[in-house]
Amino acid sequence: MASDKKKRVTENEMELRQNGDDDDVSGDDDDYEDCSDSDDEDMDFQDTVQVDFEARNAEDSDFHGIRKLLQQTFLKANIDLSELTNTIISQNYVGSVLKQPILSDEESDNEVDDDDTFGIVTALNMTERKDLDCIKQLKNYLYTRCAQCGPNGKQKKAQLAEILESVENQVGFLINERFINIPAQVALPCFESLIKEMEEACKKQMKYDFSHFVVISKTCKLPIAVSSKVDMRTFINAEEELILQESEMSFEFSVKSERDTCISGEWDDEEEALEPFRTVMVFKKDRFPVILEEINQLLLSNPLPGAQ
Repeated sequence: MASDKKKRVTENEMELRQNGDDDDVSGDDDDYEDCSDSDDEDMDFQDTVQVDFEARNAEDSDFHGIRKLLQQTFLKANIDLSELTNTIISQNYVGSVLKQPILSDEESDNEVDDDDTFGIVTALNMTERKDLDCIKQLKNYLYTRCAQCGPNGKQKKAQLAEILESVENQVGFLINERFINIPAQVALPCFESLIKEMEEACKKQMKYDFSHFVVISKTCKLPIAVSSKVDMRTFINAEEELILQESEMSFEFSVKSERDTCISGEWDDEEEALEPFRTVMVFKKDRFPVILEEINQLLLSNPLPGAQ
């Protein structure tokens, strides 16, 4: 049975961009379509709302929230997200879900449901769990997309397979997913906590001493930039651009045909023109501390897009 232990507060007094009078922070495509279909253009404005988040162990009641977050990444991919979600919950001693603090009955009457899950950071062992259908499907998804990613697709697929299939490697699938309006500042403490939790798990002889991590990042481009030789992609989770810089290999592919939302919680003319992509990155374990330091330095010197 999953634990409900609260681990830490990741971000206090966080300011989130909200549209209109809607107090819900959401990553659901239907919500964005409702915004874009509004007849009252005069109501097109943004409020600043103070929101507290806690990072907690995943529990059974988070199933639908976690699955919804995974859907943002995989869209219509043939991957059993229910099995993937249950696997995440089964290893809740590693990783965190972002929740709002539990309030008293008086305070919570008009607040967001306590069961809402706003983000997740965790890592699954793709090597040890290779017999799960969802992991088989994930690997097939990566191989297929990699082979189709361009002139060097077959070469990149061979490189990816060498990493994923080597008996000498332990490969972790790093999941870093959250609703679009939540700033990048939450990622750093969640990543730091994940590393500590994996180290503790290793002390108990659990298989979390990864040699490599695989990340699937949501990105997008303006159509004019798709064929450009200059990298003009935008990372929806801004901190993941720093992962790309430390990656051993990467590839990207369009998911335009699968319908996606980019950047904000409202469709406007500019954002409708953005073509959604997925950028897959593979980096070695020893680059993780470097990535975290780069994220920390960037946050200190120049807050990432999405911060208020």
